[in-house]
Parts: sequence; C-alpha cells; structure tokens
Amino acid sequence: MTPWSPPCGVRANSPTCSASRHPGETHGLLHNAGLFLLNVIFGLYIFAVLLRFLLQLVRADFRNPIAQFLVTITNRRSNRCAA
Repeated sequence: MTPWSPPCGVRANSPTCSASRHPGETHGLLHNAGLFLLNVIFGLYIFAVLLRFLLQLVRADFRNPIAQFLVTITNRRSNRCAA
C-alpha cells in the first residue's frame, strides 16, 4: 500500500501545498492580493478612459447618466479646491 499523497500530484513540500506554509508567509499572500487589486482598479480605469474616448468619437449625448459617470471618473481636473 502506498502512502497518502495530496491530489493532482501536488507534493507536500511544494509551495502550492497549504500544509507546508509557515505563518510568516502570509505577507506574500497579502502582497499578491494587493497587486491583484491594483491591477484590477487600473484596468477598470483604463477601460473607462477608452470608453469615454469611444463615446466622444461616436458623438454620444453626454447628458446620459452613464456618460456623466464616465466623465466624472476620468476628469483630470480637481474641482474640490475650487471656491
């Protein structure tokens, strides 16, 4: 009889096996999660900029709530300091 091994050919001492992780290795996991969130946020912002450009290209009505949202998100000027 052979000893038990994790499914899918994962070795017990490999970095993908959760049993071999040390408590101090969560920094790497949080780092990966942070990079993933930054990547998603940046990708969504680039998508909004491209969508705004496309709406300008087809001369869409910017009174549309979706277009107003895109203008608000992609506006570079800061109106918070205006008095």
